[in-house]
Amino acid sequence: LGKLGIPDPTAIATLTKALDDEIAQFNSVYALNDLDPAPAREAFKRLAEKTKDVSLSSAIKAIFMRLEGNIDGIAEMMKANDYKVGCAAVAIIRATNNEKVRAILAEAARSAPQEFVRDEARSTLTRMNEAAAAAGSSMPDPHSRLASDSPSERRDAAQALAYGLKAGSDSKRDLEAL
Repeated sequence: LGKLGIPDPTAIATLTKALDDEIAQFNSVYALNDLDPAPAREAFKRLAEKTKDVSLSSAIKAIFMRLEGNIDGIAEMMKANDYKVGCAAVAIIRATNNEKVRAILAEAARSAPQEFVRDEARSTLTRMNEAAAAAGSSMPDPHSRLASDSPSERRDAAQALAYGLKAGSDSKRDLEAL
């Protein structure tokens, strides 16, 4: 249901109800994140209070941050020493597909302390870029493309940053990325 991307009220109600099913709750959390987690706030709160699973509680925490617009808080979760926390943050942030999120994922792909998180960020960023390309969107900013698995795309991104350097607020970020 989440991969269909249609925030149908019946689908959301079904997924919210599935949060009470121990077998389905993990996938339901991510599916609701992909659709619209807001209607499930109370169910998420109840699940967060009773779960002992680090991945599940981290995903719920990240969903609440996403609902509050705290993308930077989710980015901080990717820096955690527990890969379960970082991977949950990557999985939740992917539903907010914009330049800032792609830049956060690119940074996590380069510098997250856990290899699993770096790999998950790279993989997520690649899928986001492929989806954008398939939809006919313009390529993401060079910062996001630096995390690509393709050496030629990384080279092109580095060149774009180098050629685009000019005095301004982003030049420090560009220099650090290079």
